[in-house]
Amino acid sequence: TLRHSDLDSLDPSVDYYYRVRAYKGHSATCGDWDGLYTNITNEATNPAKPTAFLASPEGSMKIKLTWTDNAVDETSYKIEKKMWNNVWVEIDSIAQNSELYRDTLGLNPDSSYTYRIRAYRSGDNSYSPYSDEATTTTNIYGGQWVDDTTCLPIE
Repeated sequence: TLRHSDLDSLDPSVDYYYRVRAYKGHSATCGDWDGLYTNITNEATNPAKPTAFLASPEGSMKIKLTWTDNAVDETSYKIEKKMWNNVWVEIDSIAQNSELYRDTLGLNPDSSYTYRIRAYRSGDNSYSPYSDEATTTTNIYGGQWVDDTTCLPIE
């Protein structure tokens, strides 16, 4: 059995095609020979990782998440929040090509929240690597940063 791996040099969201052929150079006992090529097989790489991931407060009970969409073949983005017990929970799945999300679920004033995201491709059930984590703290309710936008619809 022979194995080959080129994981360190593959670009995301690209189909790579492979085929294999046996070959033996000249030997004194049996001469040269080579076999037929195998059937072509392909393997798609995962979607590209979102970058420049940032979290920022928009009042005392709303957090804005932004990132750069580097994937060209994602079908959605999965957004995760770290909960009080340090367990990551998916809080939403949003449309492809998105670069903005606003979280208003279960947030409290003057509290810290940590997020991460990743692209998802449904055709082969593949995920990009996670973004870097982004942490922010909501504003103090009624303090210097008066919050009058928390209950507005999400854009």
